Amino acid sequence: MMVGEHLYHETPPYGGKRVMKVYMAGPLFTEAERQWNDRVCALLEAQGHEVFLPQRDSPQADLDDPDWQQATFEADVRALRETDVVLANLNGPQADDGTAWECGMAFALDIRIVAYRDDWRQAGDDGRGNLMLTRSAEHVAGTVEDALVYLERMTRRLEADMALWRSTRAAEDDVVVKMPPKSETLSARGRLT
Repeated sequence: MMVGEHLYHETPPYGGKRVMKVYMAGPLFTEAERQWNDRVCALLEAQGHEVFLPQRDSPQADLDDPDWQQATFEADVRALRETDVVLANLNGPQADDGTAWECGMAFALDIRIVAYRDDWRQAGDDGRGNLMLTRSAEHVAGTVEDALVYLERMTRRLEADMALWRSTRAAEDDVVVKMPPKSETLSARGRLT
């Protein structure tokens, strides 16, 4: 697969529902953060999405081992290149640096970013967070629940867009269809219409 070619499953693997590949970006360094990530991941999977959760799907941690560091980097980059959307946790007085990097790479690859920030602490110049992160996101929700609702709305919209796109551009015998570029499914402001 080439960079920027994202897949949208033509044959849904979960109960007849079309799915997106979701990359979860967020801090994962405390037990509380990992538990939070596990709960959000479970909600996404219950919605039928295929989720890459770095704490679960990357090689097991051995922070001092250069081979582990390289393997983790490569696994995360590969997952980002194959994802449809990044769900980014921007909580904290400053977003996690790994999350910031993952969002930057996703933006550079024209991958959708849906973020949430329900932290009441002020962050960034406007109090909402780092403007490079909030402006690169298609949507910044005030809670993770609102972000999940937005992802469901995005899934429904992509289903409609894919039907139209398939009828004009994709071969009828394809099992997997490339997701249309973000520019073909979003309004000029980069938001779902």
